Amino acid sequence: MVIKESLSLHPVAPLLIPHESTEDITVNGYFIPKKSRIMVNAWSMGRDRKVWSDNTEEFFPERFEDSSIDLRGHDFQFIPFGAGRRGCPAMQLGLTTMRLIIAQLVHCFDWELPDAMLPNEIDMTEKFGLTVPRAKHLHKCAICEIEFPPLYNPFLLASHQKMSKAPAKKRETGLGREASYYFIRDGRQGENASKERKGFND
Repeated sequence: MVIKESLSLHPVAPLLIPHESTEDITVNGYFIPKKSRIMVNAWSMGRDRKVWSDNTEEFFPERFEDSSIDLRGHDFQFIPFGAGRRGCPAMQLGLTTMRLIIAQLVHCFDWELPDAMLPNEIDMTEKFGLTVPRAKHLHKCAICEIEFPPLYNPFLLASHQKMSKAPAKKRETGLGREASYYFIRDGRQGENASKERKGFND
């Protein structure tokens, strides 16, 4: 549900690969002549209140809880990877990668917002272009709750060693021990980033 909602609100590309009609056709009352260039607006489809609800601008994964709408191109209400023969060939790789990354981040860390920020205070403004990245980097605090994360994934070893060498705050957890408290974000350190919070460098 989380992956579906993320791709619905923030698709990788706002417009899918252009298509061209091979013959005259009428779709839902719209006449499309032959040789027309067709652009699918995936960004707008994810915010269509006729399909989803009135809270299309909110992150609400539960909207997919009892929904049969799939993201693999079978339902035209939601096609972040396109559909048919022109669909994204790396769709399965992308979905598998997202699942693994989310699972590791949730398993290894507890996540908090810095400076007592509330979730509704996060600025989700986007920059439009070929892709739609965030206009402002998201700051978050990663609290490592497992002692040796590289044990089950050797690819994390370098990152773990790098974080271990950096200064980290300590805080008491409910488990009777201290946990490393790192401040990281989804991009390079900005000019206003607090040096004492910097626990992980790109």
